Amino acid sequence: MNWKKNSDDELVKYIIKGEEKAFQTLFERYFFRLCDFAYKFLNNEFQCEEAVSDVFMNIWLKRDTLKKDIKVKHYLFIATRNQSISILRKEKEISKNIENLTLSETPKVNQTLDEISYRELENEIEKIVNQLPEQRQIIFRLNRFEGLRYKEIAKILSISPNTVQNQMVEAIRHISSKYPKIKSEWELAHIVLTVIIP
Repeated sequence: MNWKKNSDDELVKYIIKGEEKAFQTLFERYFFRLCDFAYKFLNNEFQCEEAVSDVFMNIWLKRDTLKKDIKVKHYLFIATRNQSISILRKEKEISKNIENLTLSETPKVNQTLDEISYRELENEIEKIVNQLPEQRQIIFRLNRFEGLRYKEIAKILSISPNTVQNQMVEAIRHISSKYPKIKSEWELAHIVLTVIIP
């Protein structure tokens, strides 16, 4: 089947059924357009790719709850806007927390437990990442660990940006399938993935 000939509505119906090719086609159709849209809010290309990737990941993980009559184009732009605003809010909150830090602060028990949870999740994800095919693993690490944009990765590896984004889709899908807990802790996992360095 030539998936590119399918309308957005048709792709959504296939995505609900778990058809990966349909999801990949929708991803390719809107990814860069949504990145351009997110740039209006974030003014940072890496954060734009990050925001849009999260939007699509959320669609895939929650595909069972999608409505067949959803206006997916409208939904994608609204979700991208909301995700961009969420990133800005988190940045503002982090900056505020840093400003409020003092040397005399005593670590709390729940903070210690959170750190342990982060490390455990980090270790689990690292094991799964190591299972990825070599090129896919390299692309994933360059994007999530090193903070490189898709176009930068494509240039380094002498491949197309579309290949990079396809490999990222497969990598994230592999991680979510191998570690089901990530479905309920994706935001936590996302934070870990964007700050740890192998």
